[in-house]
Amino acid sequence: MTRRLLLGFLAVVALGLAGLSGWLGTVDAVSLKDQLRWITPRSLELTFLLMVAGFAANYRGIRESLPPRRALPLVVFLAALVVVSFLPPRTHRIYFDEDIYQNVAQNILWQGRAQMCNEGFLTAGVFKCEAWEYNKEPNAFPFLLSTAYRFSGVDESASHRLNHWLFALGAMAVYWVAGLLFDKTGVALGAACVYILTPQNLLWASTIAVEPSAATFGAIGMGAWIYFCRKPSWRSAMFGASALAFASQFRPESGLVLAVAITGMVFLTPGLFRRREAYGAAVLLFLLLIPHFAHLWAVRNEKWGSTDAKFSAAHAQQNWKPNAGYYIQGVDFPPLFTFAAFLGLLYPRRRRQVGTVLAWFLLLFGIFIPFYAGSYRYGADVRFAFLSAAPLAILAGAGLGLASAWLGRRFSSARWARGLPYALAVYAFSHFLPLVNALGSEGWQARADHDTALAMVQATSEDAILLTHNPGMIQIMGRSAAQVSLVAYQPARIDSFFDRFPGGVYFHYNFWCNVHDEVQNKFCGDVLAGYKTQVVMEESAGFYRYVLYRLLPNSSPPPLS
Repeated sequence: MTRRLLLGFLAVVALGLAGLSGWLGTVDAVSLKDQLRWITPRSLELTFLLMVAGFAANYRGIRESLPPRRALPLVVFLAALVVVSFLPPRTHRIYFDEDIYQNVAQNILWQGRAQMCNEGFLTAGVFKCEAWEYNKEPNAFPFLLSTAYRFSGVDESASHRLNHWLFALGAMAVYWVAGLLFDKTGVALGAACVYILTPQNLLWASTIAVEPSAATFGAIGMGAWIYFCRKPSWRSAMFGASALAFASQFRPESGLVLAVAITGMVFLTPGLFRRREAYGAAVLLFLLLIPHFAHLWAVRNEKWGSTDAKFSAAHAQQNWKPNAGYYIQGVDFPPLFTFAAFLGLLYPRRRRQVGTVLAWFLLLFGIFIPFYAGSYRYGADVRFAFLSAAPLAILAGAGLGLASAWLGRRFSSARWARGLPYALAVYAFSHFLPLVNALGSEGWQARADHDTALAMVQATSEDAILLTHNPGMIQIMGRSAAQVSLVAYQPARIDSFFDRFPGGVYFHYNFWCNVHDEVQNKFCGDVLAGYKTQVVMEESAGFYRYVLYRLLPNSSPPPLS
């Protein structure tokens, strides 16, 4: 029986790989990306709907799988939502990635295409894109944003609210996974507490970065798969496979959750390899991920900002010390949480569960060690710690649960004793409140560019167009925008804008005009040299100037001074 199942599974995989190879071998890179921008949103929507349907089909069993006091997950969710809504400031912390995610979501919403728009026009509230570019990042997060935009419209505050809700959902998922593995309310509560009170988790959950959603659905995927391992059926197989497939499509390394799921199945229920449901889940998982495999192939040659090897032993030598030090130096992570996680490794009679969680943490922590930008002290890349926050919180929750149980036995007459480890966790977090409340300097130049651009957009009329290096940022603010590089490659198109847009043609002198980049600087110089200009607004931040110019056609009289 097992042999027939294995052979059947291998046959399906072989056929799938043959079809995938045939597809990838018959299209060039440009055509493949053109196809993927249409395929990806629909594939993600199918996977998402299967996951939601799987959750609904297994809802009663999921409730029963929780530790006693089943109202606690809702308490955890609400506590996380309150903390992230009121403590950290809502802001941008990375260089324009947050604008890119929103612009891709805007294009999924209006065009049904997963693309960045280099030339997009808004007319009477309707968005159209005439020049596009396929983004190298997986598109699960933009898909979620686009789903939220269906109800709110394209709005940055809605994007922040979505990340807040996803963070709270992640805390609840961590509670669930810890409860599944350890069957103790104290461990589940401790895990959720550590996840919510990790300072960098809060800071990044109040941005529009992808990491909070990647961590959340990584935990949901693992929870769904562990639930399937505990209660194998066709319904739980659908939930586990679709949740893992969706969780794999947030960041390039999100797919490591598949290796963790296999490890968990080997550790927790090795007998599952003999069941038909396991092979059915594997086939469904493989089929749902085919578009994602094609995406990874299409972007395989991307440099990701590196001028050298993306992964190397030299990078690993540089990165492991700061990344390990993040957990013990007490700069932006409570050392008490690290101690609790080490204590959790000693949890008795749960060696297989501890091994599964430890493998989960080590894979998502270790993948960044050899990466050229993998240091937690490299710019804003401390956000990568968020991806391994869930397994670390579960280990720390196990440690807090152990300490709570020991104190309960040692001081059986004192009811407060059991709550002492959790109170200490909250107290340890309080030392980091100034950090959590701070705006921080991460990506300040881009943040200044974004904030001044918002003011500049409001100074233009709805029937205007802006030339800029970041047209997607302007488009999500509600204005038509095009790439400034048109000045070099299609100057006649810019000339046509003067007749097409009665509200005027503007040039956004932005971050890329300030930073030392000869190619981008030349575009800025070409615009100012090629057209008559009138300064509409000017702002400065540090040594950077941000200016809004109105362009006039060369046939017009010179502007008034």
